[in-house]
Amino acid sequence: MDNTSISNEGIYLLVPLKHCLTQLSISSNPMINDDAVPAIILLSKLTFISLHDTGILMSGLRRLACVVNASTRIIEIEIPSACEDYIRDLDKKYDTDPRPPLITIPEACAHLSASSLQRNLAAHKARNPVIIATGNKAEMAERLEIILETRRMDLL
Repeated sequence: MDNTSISNEGIYLLVPLKHCLTQLSISSNPMINDDAVPAIILLSKLTFISLHDTGILMSGLRRLACVVNASTRIIEIEIPSACEDYIRDLDKKYDTDPRPPLITIPEACAHLSASSLQRNLAAHKARNPVIIATGNKAEMAERLEIILETRRMDLL
């Protein structure tokens, strides 16, 4: 179905094939975007999907990866170039491999002291100067939790 000008609606029309469709190539269809991901998730027998040159962004790819990972399915996924670029530059977005005493679990943010939050945020800021490493405890906890949740989803 490469380069056929289909959109999200076309992907939803494939859902009745969810028990038998194992491979799907929808490359070069820029009208397919993150809104098609729920339908792709329903295609439970997929072992291969090509998403090159679609409008699917990291948010949609993260959602797909999360469901695939949770269900222990194995799918070979060819991802859009924008997602490849994002993944290639992960180390410029946050600390991808924080070492203790830094944390990696987003749920732990609420239990950290202000100085621990600031230390964690500063480590991520060293990779990405846009990150703000100061503020009150609630602001820093929320900011760190978002960074760590994004990290968790990106590294699936």
